Amino acid sequence: MVLRVARGLLGVLVVVAIVHQLALVVELPGSPVFRFFCFFTTESNLFAAVVLLLGAVRPERSRRRDGLRGASVLFILITGIVYLIIVTTTNQTLGGASHWVNAVLHIVMPIALPLDWLAFPPSERIDRRRALRWLSVPIAYFFFSIGRGFFAEWYPYPFLDPGRAGGYSGVFITGAIMLLVMAGIAWLVAAAGDLRRRGGGTAGPATTLP
Repeated sequence: MVLRVARGLLGVLVVVAIVHQLALVVELPGSPVFRFFCFFTTESNLFAAVVLLLGAVRPERSRRRDGLRGASVLFILITGIVYLIIVTTTNQTLGGASHWVNAVLHIVMPIALPLDWLAFPPSERIDRRRALRWLSVPIAYFFFSIGRGFFAEWYPYPFLDPGRAGGYSGVFITGAIMLLVMAGIAWLVAAAGDLRRRGGGTAGPATTLP
């Protein structure tokens, strides 16, 4: 019960943070709402919120649920790493997000989800091939952002902007490096979950865990 409440509260906190920021964005001139949802931060946190709320409402374990949890951990770690390493160096925030929203989406969630994954690991082993399939989402996001940016002349992150990354060659080189890093993170997420599972890293009866 405590786990379900904690996940539910965290999921609600994320939704409140995103809705609060969206309310601020709506008041800006132009049409920045669609751009707000073009940030990987927004998408990864919304996905994580859905996974958390689903785990709070229906906590049963399943192979599909484990896959969703693992993917959400990968996506939120990507969000945290990009924010800390790249975005902070350019003083760019999520559409001018307030400090508490940035803290929730970029710091609290990238810490909370991996801890949840380690404390309550998947019910069965997630092999490397399955973990690498999680990368299909950030890969699709990369090409969507490049394609849309070409026509809209706007990119959510500086490393996706050819004008700031040394042309398209710079964008794709950076993208390839990031893909390798993400593949390593995906494998580590799966391996850590398997290690904790074999080590008995769960609390309470198995039927109470997602």
